[in-house]
Amino acid sequence: MQYRAFKEIARHLGDAVGANERRVARQPGTDPALAGVLPELIFNATPEDLRALAEKAFGRRAAEPDEVRLEHLHTSVDSAAERQQVLRMLREAGRVTFQQLVADADAQAVVVVRFMVLLELFRDRVVSLDQPVPLGELTVTWADGESQAEEIEDR
Repeated sequence: MQYRAFKEIARHLGDAVGANERRVARQPGTDPALAGVLPELIFNATPEDLRALAEKAFGRRAAEPDEVRLEHLHTSVDSAAERQQVLRMLREAGRVTFQQLVADADAQAVVVVRFMVLLELFRDRVVSLDQPVPLGELTVTWADGESQAEEIEDR
């Protein structure tokens, strides 16, 4: 199919060349009234000047970093400390909403870490989650007493 396409393009170009072979572009003369309007072009750039321009245009910008860093993308969150915070809040209240768990979060990353902590606690059957309606309020209930709290905190 590619060969056929190239053959078709070659035929089209050949027809265009054949149709225009007797045509010659007109060489207009200079209008004497416009002869002095534009200054004469004086090209005085040396090959070294052109090389320097090319190096500047194609060269690496100084602002490009040598390595990719992620510090500017997100803040660092101490997940162990967040885990302890969630456990403390659940132990004190026994039953809280997710909104209450993240009310003091100062960054979105903290909310994500606390949600991940809840998923781990749910997986370990330490908490139960209740959400009566889709997209409704999520209620977190501490499933067992202090003995399990101490075991979980040691992890």
